[in-house]
Amino acid sequence: MDITKVGNFIKQLRKDKGLTQEELADLIPIDRATVSRWESGKVLPPVDKIKILSNIFNVTVDELLLGKRNNAKTDKETNLLQIIFDETNKLKKSKKVSILILILSIIILLIFLSYYFFQTYNTQQVYKITTDSEDYVVTDGILFITRENSYFKIGAVNDEIIDISIYYINDDEEKLIFMGDSDSVLIDYYKYNGNINLYNIDKMKDNLYLKINDEYIKLNLNREYSNNHLFLKEVEECCVPNSDSETITRAIPAKIKETFSCDADFCYKNINGCDVNYGIYENIIYIRYNDVSIQYIIGFDIFYYIDNISSFEIKKGELICNYGNCDNYEDIYEKYNENIIKPLL
Repeated sequence: MDITKVGNFIKQLRKDKGLTQEELADLIPIDRATVSRWESGKVLPPVDKIKILSNIFNVTVDELLLGKRNNAKTDKETNLLQIIFDETNKLKKSKKVSILILILSIIILLIFLSYYFFQTYNTQQVYKITTDSEDYVVTDGILFITRENSYFKIGAVNDEIIDISIYYINDDEEKLIFMGDSDSVLIDYYKYNGNINLYNIDKMKDNLYLKINDEYIKLNLNREYSNNHLFLKEVEECCVPNSDSETITRAIPAKIKETFSCDADFCYKNINGCDVNYGIYENIIYIRYNDVSIQYIIGFDIFYYIDNISSFEIKKGELICNYGNCDNYEDIYEKYNENIIKPLL
């Protein structure tokens, strides 16, 4: 394609039509300098402007690109040029369709993410269960609620596994939720038609009662966690290197962190004449006094005791005597568990 020939042809067509460069520029519309560059052969008009010029001068696109009027000898060449022009237009349309498809895909993705967010937002809740009773203390009660199921466990009461009943009581309405072993994990508890779920928790959580020996004890449900945050919360942790120089993270109980002296592995304090250590990596409280050695594993509620004449362990209220005379285990357990261990947790 001869750009100079095309420019001369445009110039000739303009003069034949009796137009100045400025008048032609107004018809397109573009600035006059662009028309001058076309006619001088410096640049070739873009495809969309060639189409406009062909309409103004009543010539075909092929003739403009050839720089002369069409005749039989150039039919094959002009047909090829027309194909190129058509393919260019198809390409432009294809790009528009691709952009439209991309925009629609983004919109659909945003709609899906929004739907997923609102369907999962605040659909997992964890409650810690306690009582205000001095006679009956729940040590590891927990309620975990999801969209599909709920899991309810009272656990040990006064460090013992006992038979209990759980009721929903509101005004004159009394509804049995569960009856059985306190250490049972209740999943939806449909057997009693008293399930607690995401949709009625706000109504039920202030009206749940534990019944033991014909006495009703109000249960307190304190929400510990809910997935109702747009961003994850930062948790203050203590980083501890293990023997392989890997990094282990574990949160130190608040009371221990506030009152003990801590290094990378242990926290230390003397309480009532006893050396009390907290192993950060093991999550264990160690107590030593003369020949007495005690370990309490946090989270599992396991109490180990050993001295030079006896050894026993208490796991969730149950005694296991390892050797020696364990008759006085209750006094020992109360002395160390009630006076030292519990106040730290």
